Amino acid sequence: MEKKSTRIAYFVALGIFIVLLVILGISYKDAPILIEDATTPFAGTFWSLLPPIVAIVLALISKEVYSSLFLGCLVGALLVSNYKPWETLVQLVEGDNGIVTTVSDAGNIAIIVFLVVLGIMVDLMNKTGGSEAFGRWATKTVHTRAGAQLMTMLLVAEALDTGKIKLTDTVTGSANAASKGGSQIWLEVGEQMTVEELLKAVVIASANDACTALAEFVAGSDGAFVQCMNDRAKELGLQDTHFENCTGLDDTAKNHFSSAYDLAVIAREVLRHNWITKYATVWLDSLRDGKTELNNTNKLVNTYDGITGLKTGTTEKAGFCLCATARRDGMQLIAVVLGAKTSEQRFSAATALLDSGFANYRLVTLSADPKKITQITVKNGVQKILNPAVPAKQQLLCAKGSGDPTYEYKLKKTVDAPVRKNTRVGTVKVKLDGKTVAELPVYAGVNIDKTAFWSVFVRFLRTF
Repeated sequence: MEKKSTRIAYFVALGIFIVLLVILGISYKDAPILIEDATTPFAGTFWSLLPPIVAIVLALISKEVYSSLFLGCLVGALLVSNYKPWETLVQLVEGDNGIVTTVSDAGNIAIIVFLVVLGIMVDLMNKTGGSEAFGRWATKTVHTRAGAQLMTMLLVAEALDTGKIKLTDTVTGSANAASKGGSQIWLEVGEQMTVEELLKAVVIASANDACTALAEFVAGSDGAFVQCMNDRAKELGLQDTHFENCTGLDDTAKNHFSSAYDLAVIAREVLRHNWITKYATVWLDSLRDGKTELNNTNKLVNTYDGITGLKTGTTEKAGFCLCATARRDGMQLIAVVLGAKTSEQRFSAATALLDSGFANYRLVTLSADPKKITQITVKNGVQKILNPAVPAKQQLLCAKGSGDPTYEYKLKKTVDAPVRKNTRVGTVKVKLDGKTVAELPVYAGVNIDKTAFWSVFVRFLRTF
């Protein structure tokens, strides 16, 4: 599908280009051409900008850089030759700035050699574990404030979904909560607010006092909640995360750390409670009947297309941190930035990460063909035929430009009774560009009991 859309984009672009050539031909049909002096009737005009514009636009549309650059060069050669086919070919290949002349230049050869060597080095790094090394770097443990409040949001969301607490429940501010510094809503001792109000303060404004008040309400105390945070981290398999408070503040954290990978996992779990994005995408809100403003600390909420959240965090040890999430065309991405030197740096870095993800990856829906999920013979069963259940549709993340997935069906021909529902009876292998990228298990859809002796005997008598 992606390759098809790319071809369509090229055809449209080339069609526009042909129309432009017709217009130019009408306008300059009698204009002379001086190839030797590299002058054309288009020199010094707007049309001289056409080659780079064509190359840039095609690259943005198709994501095919080399072919777009070639077409841009082709447009330039057409202009230099006054859109004459043979002269265009000469200019492109043997002209003063043609391919042969450019390649034969000593300075350009050095550049070409450098690019070739660089490409070889990049390929060798990938083949020898460069990508894995980057992955290990991403799991490096660092101080982070965003992780603590993300985990707090997750535990509060889970408590709400299980019915342990309600959004309308009233929470009374404690001295411990009121004493928290940093971002806050200036919660007073004894002041009452609803769970929803405090949750908005945490998600939108990263309020530490609201975060502590929620932690105490859910678990009974700040310390008990921190234990719940670490227990939940273990359940999620997070090996590079340890919490010492629910806010992420440095003042009580001596061994408080996480990693980019672990924060992405926590964010993924938070997003499973999709209602929380209702708060994470609010730019401006208020508490106390409008007396206390809540300004979203995630500036991407107001600027990035498809943003869904999620959490910022800043301390002296952690620097400027951000876990940004965005959704486009059904695909949701998570970008984690840790230890940025400035607030703007974290937002620009997260933007670059998200842009790269949306530009280079796509979601493909995996769907097995029901006609190829064939029947299976059941030996000694009360039913002789088993109709396996068709695997549910799944989505696979893959690189743009890759081909469409193909399916390889491997099912058992026979099974012995008894057969229990959800017993695996086959596999559908999903291949992308010749490589197996996923396996869809095929299960029995029903229970089939083994035939009893008396049933066999009765069936035998009926044959007479």
